[in-house]
Amino acid sequence: MRSHKHDYLVEKYDGLAATKMQRRLRAIAPFPAGVVFLPWPGMTEEEARYHFRLMKKLGFTCIKQTMETPEWPAERTLTLALEEGIIPFWYGEGGYEEITPELLKRLGLPPNMTVEDALMHPGMIAYQHDLIRKRINRTQKVSHEPVLSDDQANKDNGWLNDIVGQDNAHELKPAAIPFFVNWLQNRYRTVDALKEAWNYRHVGIGNEMNWKTWDDVKAAWLNGFRSNDYRHIIDVLRFRADMFIEHFVRARVKKQQQIAPCEPLRAGGEMGLF
Repeated sequence: MRSHKHDYLVEKYDGLAATKMQRRLRAIAPFPAGVVFLPWPGMTEEEARYHFRLMKKLGFTCIKQTMETPEWPAERTLTLALEEGIIPFWYGEGGYEEITPELLKRLGLPPNMTVEDALMHPGMIAYQHDLIRKRINRTQKVSHEPVLSDDQANKDNGWLNDIVGQDNAHELKPAAIPFFVNWLQNRYRTVDALKEAWNYRHVGIGNEMNWKTWDDVKAAWLNGFRSNDYRHIIDVLRFRADMFIEHFVRARVKKQQQIAPCEPLRAGGEMGLF
């Protein structure tokens, strides 16, 4: 059969994330294959090392997650893993410092050495693992508390929990409603456009949305607005996601980058999809 050339728009797709971090990751091309390692009561160091060696033998390259116990603080588990050749963080080699001619020269290696060869060199591995060891032992921790942007009117961290920390994902607490209405105004510009998007003119829906101003919209939501339309639920979910990304994820990434610029971050990741 004749082979056909396909345009999968790879360059365009890559261009959507043409960041310094992505360029570094593409050059290293890590393939982290990780497992969760949870210490058990009475586990000895010899038993832990055996399991890390087994992981490496089976082709795993990193630990996806661990948890502490009174006998096994995280630092102890992660250090042993690294000593046995298992990178103790989910990103594997993705957390390596960028391999540049300058770094190669500093380590006494040929500046024209390929990235592939450098990744296999004992001197490079020792250098990169030393950086990882410092991450394990660092005393400065990244706060997991949400941080609001400087221009946010309400500086209380509980405000963000009102938006993203509730069980009923399609409902909003009163504290979140003014911010949601402001989000709607930025998205739709006019009340008429909002009503059209929420199917105001359709049977069984419009009577609930006889609004003229944005204050009318806010009042309706504060009074327990309900609709048979599904679009408003989509907007609530999108609003909550936007707020979480802007005021939690980006704030945490900014803090983390100040501590370790080469360390990748992830948001989400359930079912192991990092």
